[in-house]
Amino acid sequence: MISLNETSQQFIKSLTDSFLASVLEQVQQEAANSIREKMQDFDMPALLQEQITNTVVPFFTGEVKKKMEQDVEARLAEADVVSLINKHIVNVLIPRMETQSRDQIVAEVTQRLSAVNIADLAKQQATIIVKDMIKELSFPDSSIPGQAVNTATLQLSGNNIAGGIIKNLESTGIQDSASRCQVTILDAATVFENRLVATGLEITGDTTFKGKVIIEGDLPTTSPFVSKLVDLVTQSFNDKYDEGTFDQYCDRVFAKMIEEGVDASVITVNDKPLVEDGKLAGSIVNSNLQTVGALKELQVIGETLLDQTLYASNRRVGINTVDPESALDIWDQEVQIIAGKKQQDTAIIGTARNQKLIISANNRDQLTVNTDGSVSVKSLNIGNANHTSSPFMPTDNRAVASVVWNESPVLGGPIGWVSLGGARWAPFGIING
Repeated sequence: MISLNETSQQFIKSLTDSFLASVLEQVQQEAANSIREKMQDFDMPALLQEQITNTVVPFFTGEVKKKMEQDVEARLAEADVVSLINKHIVNVLIPRMETQSRDQIVAEVTQRLSAVNIADLAKQQATIIVKDMIKELSFPDSSIPGQAVNTATLQLSGNNIAGGIIKNLESTGIQDSASRCQVTILDAATVFENRLVATGLEITGDTTFKGKVIIEGDLPTTSPFVSKLVDLVTQSFNDKYDEGTFDQYCDRVFAKMIEEGVDASVITVNDKPLVEDGKLAGSIVNSNLQTVGALKELQVIGETLLDQTLYASNRRVGINTVDPESALDIWDQEVQIIAGKKQQDTAIIGTARNQKLIISANNRDQLTVNTDGSVSVKSLNIGNANHTSSPFMPTDNRAVASVVWNESPVLGGPIGWVSLGGARWAPFGIING
């Protein structure tokens, strides 16, 4: 292939000589003819093919390159580069020469034609051909590499997507991490292949459950579902069973219990046996027992009443009374006996009403405390000396120093008698007038 620069210089010299011998009207035709002659020395298709191959085709895949080369080859056959140069001379060079002299025309034509770059004009024509062809080109399948697509501004409409499998789908409201199909959406149903987990569930139509239904939460007792369920169960139960049925069932249970007894160890309260190793479960805190055996220990916390007789509460004990006035308050019909604290460091035992108090031993009234404050004693021992009374001088044998007070004192008579031992008695305290 010849050099574009060398050809251009030779063409310009020949063209200048031709223009000097012709008039201004002949410039266009002579230039065009000269250009056609010199263009024959160019391998124009190779020049255009090089331009396309080096600047356009590298951006496409092998299949597109092949198709581009075929289409470009056909377009180049139709390309009229000479007409393009001729148009450049008519529209650009000649209008600027019409008012100039011949010498000026020669100089101007020489200068202008020397500036014409035939190779650039050929490249421009090739670019125009490729651009027009790309607009009409149908790209083969898998012909555009991913790096050739500007994904930053790429937008795909869902209307243009049909079929195929999208893997690792993520959108504003969906994240698909499944390894196989888990949800199938049909016109008549939506099928879930595994468990459905949701923070809430609202069903507005009929619902059918197949398999076990496990409800770990609570069902509000005021909900229509619970109310309806209770009503249905109650109605169904009432329809099937009556009092006679329960009576028969109870009779059979009681008969079985009488015949075989009841194993208390299999009865549980709060998941614990009712009776274990002869002991009631610790959860039994209330009962209505009427008879028990001999108790080894009994501890009662709080108010206690035994057989409407013994009452204990608030650090007080009452017998035949539930309103004790002292630490111990005993009632026997109308008689009240109390025992407790009188005052600081002082205790009291006695009656709280107008009733005398008798202290007895061996079923004998040994000491009587009267309501007027007096005390009656049948026999009194002071140390080793016994004190009694009698209307007569005693004659029996008593311990020495025993005293018998005279119950019938007279003037000149003694106040009493003192034992001297051996049945001997001596009067003392003669009463003088």
